[in-house]
Amino acid sequence: MPWLPATRFMRVEEPGVLRARMAGVYAAKGEWLVFVDDDNVLDPDYLEQAARVIARKPEIALFCGRISADFEQPPPKWLKPMYRQLAIIDFSSDSWAREWDTDRVPCWTAGMCIRRDVAKQHFDSFADDPMAAVVMNRCEDVQLVMSTVESGHLAGLFTTLHMRHLIPPDRMTVGYLKRISCETAYIMTRLRCDAAGVGIRDFLRPLKNALVAVRFGAGPRGQVSLATAWAEFRGVLAAWRVADELALVNDTSNNKRPAC
Repeated sequence: MPWLPATRFMRVEEPGVLRARMAGVYAAKGEWLVFVDDDNVLDPDYLEQAARVIARKPEIALFCGRISADFEQPPPKWLKPMYRQLAIIDFSSDSWAREWDTDRVPCWTAGMCIRRDVAKQHFDSFADDPMAAVVMNRCEDVQLVMSTVESGHLAGLFTTLHMRHLIPPDRMTVGYLKRISCETAYIMTRLRCDAAGVGIRDFLRPLKNALVAVRFGAGPRGQVSLATAWAEFRGVLAAWRVADELALVNDTSNNKRPAC
C-alpha cells in the first residue's frame, strides 16, 4: 500500500484506548490528526474531504462525519432505535459551535479530525494519570470535545465525511447495550452536572427513560431504558454529593479565623 512506508507503529503497554490515543498525539508531527479505531473503515476520500473542510473553515479545531453500520450478521429489529449507542450516527446538514451542543458538535471519537495542539492541550491536563479524567473507560471522546469548545475552539459536523463501523454479533445483545448505556449515561450525567451544576433537568432525565421503560416493558428497549434511568439517577446523586462536599469545604475554609 502506498501509505505504508510513512507509517509508524507504536506499542503501548498500558491498557486502554485513552492511553493509546495519548501516545499517538504526543508522537505525531503533523498539524492535524485523525482517530481511527480497529473497527472503523473510512471512505476512500475521507482525508480529502477533511482537507476540504479545513480549507473551507480554517478556524475549525475538531470535527467528525457520518457513521453507518456494517453488521456481520442481520441485526434484530428491536436494535434500530438504539443505533446511536453503537455509534451509528447520521445527520442531514453541516453544523458547528463553540459551546457544548450535542446536536451541532460531535460526541464520538471515531473518524474524529482534530488539531494536534488542541488534542495535546487536553491530554496535558492529566498526562500523569490518564484514567484520572474519566470515571470509567468510556466517554473520553466527550471530554475531549467538551474541553475543546470550553477553550473557545470551534467544533463541528460535516456530511461529506463518512465511515463505516463494523458491528460484530456480540454487540447486538441486550446485555452489551445495557452495559454501555449504563456506563455512558452515568458518566455523561457526571460531566453535565460537574460542568453546570445539578439542576431540575438532571432529575427529569432519569424519569424520561423510566417512562420509556414502562412503555416497552420487559422487552430489550425497556430493559436498556430502565438500566439507563437508574445509571442517570446514580450519576445525579453522585454529582450532588460531590457538590455538597465541595460547598462544605469552601464554607469551612472561608470561616476559618486567623490564629492568634
